[in-house]
Amino acid sequence: MRRGARGLAFALGSALAFALMGWCVRLAGDHVPPPEVAFGRGLIGCVVLLPLVGSRVTVLFTRRSLWLWVRSVAGAAAVLSFFWTVHESSVASSRALTDLAPAFVVLLAWLCRTEPPRLTLCLVILAMTGSAVLLNLDASSGVSGLVLGVGLFGAFCASIAYHALRQAAQTFSSRLVVFGLALAMTLAAPFAPSEPWVIPDARGVALIVGVGGLGILGQIWMTRAYVELSAAVASALGTTALLWSVLIDVVFQGRTLTVGAGVAYAVIAAGAASIHWIERRGSGAYPARTQRTVGASA
Repeated sequence: MRRGARGLAFALGSALAFALMGWCVRLAGDHVPPPEVAFGRGLIGCVVLLPLVGSRVTVLFTRRSLWLWVRSVAGAAAVLSFFWTVHESSVASSRALTDLAPAFVVLLAWLCRTEPPRLTLCLVILAMTGSAVLLNLDASSGVSGLVLGVGLFGAFCASIAYHALRQAAQTFSSRLVVFGLALAMTLAAPFAPSEPWVIPDARGVALIVGVGGLGILGQIWMTRAYVELSAAVASALGTTALLWSVLIDVVFQGRTLTVGAGVAYAVIAAGAASIHWIERRGSGAYPARTQRTVGASA
């Protein structure tokens, strides 16, 4: 499989995993506070990935790990914000707020001059982001100011995390990158504002395990996508998780898909389909890939 197609497949696969994870987060929030769900996800990630990372974990405590920590800390803040907004609103609404991140990614790319996308691609990304906003307004026009504020903060943190992920993915294995995020999430979750934590029942434990497993899968595929694609392209493709989230809300929560939501759905789908074509037509097609030097096998 060609590089671009491989990156596209990883990005779309991670979007599906995150959409399913968001649904589990929503259900788990009825049993345990959102930060406790985030803690469970992080802890599961650490337990599963530590044996696979092995002695390479010591890299986290060296100077070369700067991008790993930026990605991990910013990513943990974004995840905690997402979990909280999912619990306070709906999967689609929280996903839409999170999917504002690609607009911030494009802005940072141009300000920092790090793989700034071409004008055509910028327009596609902004159209997809605007559609995400439309879906959010259509799905929950009464969303509170607090939910909006936390969601925008999470989107900004996510944009920083995406830029750092692009840098970290060039050097470190996907397992080590995801382990760093899981560790940061585990350490940060107990300090997040929350209702008192509880001992979850069997259903709560099962949902937390589902969140953890889908989170690991989605993060590893996302990291692999960032090896192949620029941060702007990979983050834009991540908005396709919103399509799955809306479908989940329609099927399992009885939400009615309105005309406005259908149009936004179509714009995001068309944008995702056109990104690969636009990139292939570019002179460089895809950004240069460097050889990963730490745990390059995964």
